Amino acid sequence: MDISQKKSMLVSGAESLGIGVSDDQAERLLAYMELVLEKNRVMNLTAIKDEERFIYLNLVDSLSALRVLPEAGTLIDVGTGAGLPGIVAAVMRSDLNVTLMDATEKKLRFLEEVTAKLGIANASILCGRAEELSRDPRCRDSFDAAVSRAVARLPLLMEYVLPFVRKGGIFVAMKGAEAAEELEEARNITALLSASFSSSDELVLPGGEEARCLLVFEKTAPTSEAYPRRNSVLKKLYSNR
Repeated sequence: MDISQKKSMLVSGAESLGIGVSDDQAERLLAYMELVLEKNRVMNLTAIKDEERFIYLNLVDSLSALRVLPEAGTLIDVGTGAGLPGIVAAVMRSDLNVTLMDATEKKLRFLEEVTAKLGIANASILCGRAEELSRDPRCRDSFDAAVSRAVARLPLLMEYVLPFVRKGGIFVAMKGAEAAEELEEARNITALLSASFSSSDELVLPGGEEARCLLVFEKTAPTSEAYPRRNSVLKKLYSNR
């Protein structure tokens, strides 16, 4: 595919979700895709190596989070991996200060290269494990919004992520076809983590085959010091789920 075809796919895919992408934004997102696919030859960043599938299943999928993210403030992408959806959010929303958090240092070094090459000034890097960083006073109960994409089952994911979010902030869990089932699994832990379920936004990615659901939770109070529990405890609790 030439650049015009790829740009058309990206823009039309985003429009199908009600999201507008400017010419400059499209070029930067496609340049990001090229950097990921090039690096993927020597580092495991994504299982999707085909450009068309990458546009729809990674870029457009990540763009869908913009439907529910706040208009401005701080956003942390927990378990960002290759930078999805955090890099996409940073490119699209200069009003957001995006923190890309992951436990794998070499992935974050790659994302530092990406932000430098693409001139993304509103993204920063945070290396460490969620269960440890969420207890750091600089991170705990501090972000306006948090997002996580395909990291873990919802109850476990919420325990990792919600401690980062301030009172009145939101957590967006990007889920697939099993979203309703996972939401039911998380019913008890939601209240324990001082959160309430706010809304779900169901959508289908271009092509009509990939169902997605954005589960939005609002933080109602600071997180109890009891959470997150130790990783060894969490593994035992959720190992069979």
